Amino acid sequence: MLQAGRVDLTLEDEITAQVHFNSDLAELKGELEFLPVPLAENGLHILVGRHVPHHAEIIVAFNQAIRAMRADGSYDALMREHGL
Repeated sequence: MLQAGRVDLTLEDEITAQVHFNSDLAELKGELEFLPVPLAENGLHILVGRHVPHHAEIIVAFNQAIRAMRADGSYDALMREHGL
């Protein structure tokens, strides 16, 4: 609707919008901007079904890997690589 000019603004989570700017809305990337201060900041979570064997260990391993990636800079590098 933004690209059609039917609305002037929209609410969108920044990561989702950046993914669209790098794919189906690439032609609009330079025409839109984010407000400098977000309306809210919501964390992203993974869900693992309790029926999955070792679900608790999967969550612990995932969280440890994310912490390690943030510490060594690879998380930010991955985000930059994908335009996020």
